[in-house]
Amino acid sequence: MARRIKARLILQQLAAGTSRNATAKALGVSRHGIQAVAEAAEREGISWRDAEGMDEGELYPRLFPEKADAAGYPDSEGMDAS
Repeated sequence: MARRIKARLILQQLAAGTSRNATAKALGVSRHGIQAVAEAAEREGISWRDAEGMDEGELYPRLFPEKADAAGYPDSEGMDAS
């Protein structure tokens, strides 16, 4: 089963000024995964301030509506630590 990337934690780290590379290392997520979340948040107009009040089940469909499965989470296949 593929791991799920934690978009809330990624957005929190980026909002705190942590670099994408440092965020990837700290969270055990690939740089591609960090980039995907950052780009999706920018595209959808979602900041950490918005995401802070959401759980992962609310956030993922907003960030990745095209990838959301029945549980509301996209697979992170290809996005986990490399």
